[in-house]
Amino acid sequence: MQASVRGGTIVPIKKRLLTYLSTIPGEPVTLKELSRHLKARGREDFQELRESIDELLKAGILDKDDRGRISYLPQKKRRQRPHQLVGRLFVTRRG
Repeated sequence: MQASVRGGTIVPIKKRLLTYLSTIPGEPVTLKELSRHLKARGREDFQELRESIDELLKAGILDKDDRGRISYLPQKKRRQRPHQLVGRLFVTRRG
């Protein structure tokens, strides 16, 4: 993705992504909404956006819910985030 030019400086995609998501903390957005907001055009732009999101997910800065929506984790919640278990729970009559 080409970095945007603001005020004569080049702003990389990762910084623009974090800036946008930090303005709407707690509100999950889809990858498609992010690509629209960041004006990702073409396959290379979308791939670079996806790679940046994957890096930030691994670093614990972003979170992904079970529906695939991405949200920003504020500094306080990054360390306090509980582990999530996903799956089916089977219960029988006898326990």
